Amino acid sequence: GVDSREIEVTVLTDREAIHILEKKTPTCTTTSAGGSEDPRLCPCIALVHGFGDQAMSWRKILTAESSRLLPCHYVALDLPGSGDSPPPRPGHDHLYTIENYARTLRAVLEKTCSSGQPVTLVGNSMGGWVVTHLALNWPDRVSKLLLLSPGGLKVGDHSALEFLSGEPSVEKLQEFQRRAYFKAREIPPQIWRKIVDKAKEESAETARMLNARKVNGDSDYLDGRLPTLKAQTILFWGKADRIIPPTDAKIWKAYAPGIIVREVERCGHMPQKECPAEVLRSLHDLGKIGPS
Repeated sequence: GVDSREIEVTVLTDREAIHILEKKTPTCTTTSAGGSEDPRLCPCIALVHGFGDQAMSWRKILTAESSRLLPCHYVALDLPGSGDSPPPRPGHDHLYTIENYARTLRAVLEKTCSSGQPVTLVGNSMGGWVVTHLALNWPDRVSKLLLLSPGGLKVGDHSALEFLSGEPSVEKLQEFQRRAYFKAREIPPQIWRKIVDKAKEESAETARMLNARKVNGDSDYLDGRLPTLKAQTILFWGKADRIIPPTDAKIWKAYAPGIIVREVERCGHMPQKECPAEVLRSLHDLGKIGPS
């Protein structure tokens, strides 16, 4: 099963309560055939959601049949201010920067994964930006990356995100759904109204997040640092993604020629929700890649 719990971590001088979902597959053991302990036998896989999303985004991955999962220790977290993780205290908006999201992720992994466990990071959209940032800053621990339609490029195409600014509305959220999915599911009008009401309740916190990103300027962007990326990386892009277009994959590949690019048909911006089988297949393929 999947365990749900809250842990407390320290980021800079701030104490944060972070909600996580955690699962160890039945075949995940750190005991070798000879009886000795070897943490490398059960790698740790962190799953990081995108902007406006939450750890439950990974539900189809975490609840897949064990036979389809790598024998690993899976940890999905709600980033600060998302899902069941409370927002930073007033005056502590700096915790909403990509750099500090990455610090939060590292603090979570240092608490949940043993020191010898290899770490694979999986991130979607903004989560891909966060995990790449951490991989660049923690290269001795992060060995592999699976990036699902990641953000983080200053030179990339950001035009589709502009419609998300301002007051939430049914029209805006429906447009996001159309752009995000290959085949958007039908949602009744009364449910759309509830979704918009919830978005309006959260709009002040959303504005805090976006403003913190603006205040931090260009320092979080990955463009200048990607050539130093050491982690073995698969870059996964749904061909139907109209939030961050698949053409951005060429820019990533130009910066980091060693990455493997995989474009997937009938899949949009959030493949962990729309085409989880393909994501699991990429995780298995990543697991077969030896050390760099």
